[in-house]
Amino acid sequence: MLNLEGLWTRYEDPTRLFDEIVELDDEKAPPELQEMYSGAGHSSQLVTPSASRQMKEAGIITAASVTPRRPRRVAPAILAAELDLLVIHRHCVVSAEHVSKTSEPLNLKRFIREF
Repeated sequence: MLNLEGLWTRYEDPTRLFDEIVELDDEKAPPELQEMYSGAGHSSQLVTPSASRQMKEAGIITAASVTPRRPRRVAPAILAAELDLLVIHRHCVVSAEHVSKTSEPLNLKRFIREF
């Protein structure tokens, strides 16, 4: 399963970052991780029809995950790649009291119908 908001989809080669993560001490880890995850852009190049086709030919189930903030942004790439599974994972708390006031929250029923 490819996390479409993870380091693999933010950086062309995140290997150096993984090496840095291993060496972080507990106190420095949160701000360093925040910086890593705020850097670079989101790339859909790992979710392509050719990559998906190669994995399926090898007998691999193709899957990706996103948070409720991102599915509309990555939907075209997911559809083009014909992934087998999409996971929209939720954060710790989801309720009407915690709806974003800065962006439209994901209407899951509408998203699935349109998807």
